[in-house]
Amino acid sequence: MAVTSMANSSIANYNKFNRMDKDSALQAKVASTTGSPTVGTDGSATVYSFTGSGSITVSRAGFVELLVLGGGGGGGLSYGAGGGGGGHLEITQAYFSVGTHTVVVGAGGAAQSSVGDNYGLVGVSGNTSRIGDFFSPGGGGGGNSQYDFPDIGARSNAGQNGGSGGGAGGFNTGTARTAGNGISPIGNDGGDAASGAGGGGGGAGATGSNATSTAGGNGGNGAASSITGSSVTRGGGGGGGGSSTSGSGGTGGGGAGAASTPTNGGTNLGGGGGGVYGASNTTGASGGSGIVIVRVG
Repeated sequence: MAVTSMANSSIANYNKFNRMDKDSALQAKVASTTGSPTVGTDGSATVYSFTGSGSITVSRAGFVELLVLGGGGGGGLSYGAGGGGGGHLEITQAYFSVGTHTVVVGAGGAAQSSVGDNYGLVGVSGNTSRIGDFFSPGGGGGGNSQYDFPDIGARSNAGQNGGSGGGAGGFNTGTARTAGNGISPIGNDGGDAASGAGGGGGGAGATGSNATSTAGGNGGNGAASSITGSSVTRGGGGGGGGSSTSGSGGTGGGGAGAASTPTNGGTNLGGGGGGVYGASNTTGASGGSGIVIVRVG
């Protein structure tokens, strides 16, 4: 009798059984780790979450699922923009060879402090996270104002490029600064500035919002992942500082902008730091550190 439906035939069942065996054989096997990752389970899968640097040793080559999140960018000073969220790289089938693979968790961009003329500083960009040959860049630092200093002349810096771009800094002289570019599909661009406010930093899931007049732009939202078995949003952009209203941080660890004391990006969420509106004697927000997660099985 002729086979009329492969889906219902013994041939289809045979192929399905062997495909399952093949998929199981292609899964990598982890022998050991360093750096004290958190080890959890989700059904039959084992999940290794690195919040600090270390290594993972593979005894059988094969595929794993990966999330590599860079550190968030710091917020800018003086009409400062929000920092960009760290790049959010998720790979469902990443091949790992036998051997030890180094894990580096990128730190967030450090906070900037202003004293006297040491203001109008661009935010510090976040650092790259990496595992083996897979990496994801940190978020770009938030931009700062165009400002003319009596003794050193004009100082201005655009939002920095990164996994997600830092927002554009506001301006009281000259023209608007440029927002930083993100890297698609792991991040998004920062938002544009206005005369009295900075744009929001880009997030892993959305572009940073533009500033409007004296109101800072909101940070772009981060991206959700269920690699651990529960949905978590990471990589939110920081809000821009504004003279009347400052921008909120994006979901997923983005810090809020403020007139004088902005919020830091979320730790191990790769959130961008908020921008600060004030000029001298203020401290900008730092970006949040990234994370590396490996799911086996």
